[in-house]
Amino acid sequence: MAQKIVCIGDSITYGYPFGPEYSWVNLALKNKTGMLTVINKGINGDTARGVKKRFERDVVKNSPDTVIITVGTNDAWLGVKAENYLKMIEDCFCQARDAGIRTIIGMPVPALDALIEENLREYRELLREFCQEHRLQLLDFYSRFNSVSYRELTDFFTDEVHPSFAGYRLMA
Repeated sequence: MAQKIVCIGDSITYGYPFGPEYSWVNLALKNKTGMLTVINKGINGDTARGVKKRFERDVVKNSPDTVIITVGTNDAWLGVKAENYLKMIEDCFCQARDAGIRTIIGMPVPALDALIEENLREYRELLREFCQEHRLQLLDFYSRFNSVSYRELTDFFTDEVHPSFAGYRLMA
């Protein structure tokens, strides 16, 4: 039986700067022909608040079995307080749960910009606790990147926050 998955998030879900065909979503999930229907609802520049605003339209109305929520880099860049960021994630989780949709949380990848990374560290800590509390699966993209040296890490990015094609393959 085929499963339907909606992946919602920001430009890192979308696959910026290459496009959705080179995203981790496509590389990891769409090649499971016949087993999965995958919908990429990543939007460049989006935030957790933006994901919450479009969650009904982009997730619930698509009636997936599973949603993967991966967002946070733009929130960190904007300096959104960790508690406010987590509240948006929690609201999305509640909408999914109420609609009978399984939720998986994607851990934001590291940022090469120190200020963004400082905020992301707080987000990741709260996400880990949230996933444990609600018994949610966590896709730990961060640890995949964190397992390489800083010098190697720069090869996995096109700028301070967006993965290169090699970075998207690492996520997949």
